[in-house]
Amino acid sequence: MKKFLLTVMAVVLLIVWGTCVYRVNDLIPQVSQSIYPGGEWVLWKDGVELNVKGMRFMEDEEIRSAGKIPDEALFPYEMRLLWVETCFRNTQEQEVTMDMLDLGAESAGWSNIPDVDYYQYLGEKEKMLKVRLQPGEEVTYELPYLLLKVNFTESEWRKAEQKEYYITWSLYPEKKSVTLRDFNIDEKK
Repeated sequence: MKKFLLTVMAVVLLIVWGTCVYRVNDLIPQVSQSIYPGGEWVLWKDGVELNVKGMRFMEDEEIRSAGKIPDEALFPYEMRLLWVETCFRNTQEQEVTMDMLDLGAESAGWSNIPDVDYYQYLGEKEKMLKVRLQPGEEVTYELPYLLLKVNFTESEWRKAEQKEYYITWSLYPEKKSVTLRDFNIDEKK
């Protein structure tokens, strides 16, 4: 009898839980998605537009042989950097502050924000990742996104350069991204 009552209580709890989950999912709007092509100006936020101009990969050997990275900043396993060239312009009548760490890169099964350390070692040190833009001002950044082999299966790692990548800056209620598929990965090498 005890076992029967426990089973009935468990079933009732599962039904109540399932009903609550269904109601919550029904009440919360689903994410809409906007994917913009690379090479075009797109409104980012606060009157700032962005234009993704290109991408390239930097392989492990090139990263390690650059001679600009201290040994303690190098990972003990294979890595790649996805460099994305992005131009920003302020279309407002007042100064705006923008943070490059708000731009994530992603593909199926992977996402990351610009890597601050590798930007400082290999990027343009005079350009900070948080910048103020005057009205009408335009600035270009090449931002590095780190991929580590340990985060991929062997077959995924071999095909990492053929995957479709996006620059994403909003996830909810509307996911906003720029596709990087239209860029030749070797054009900047």
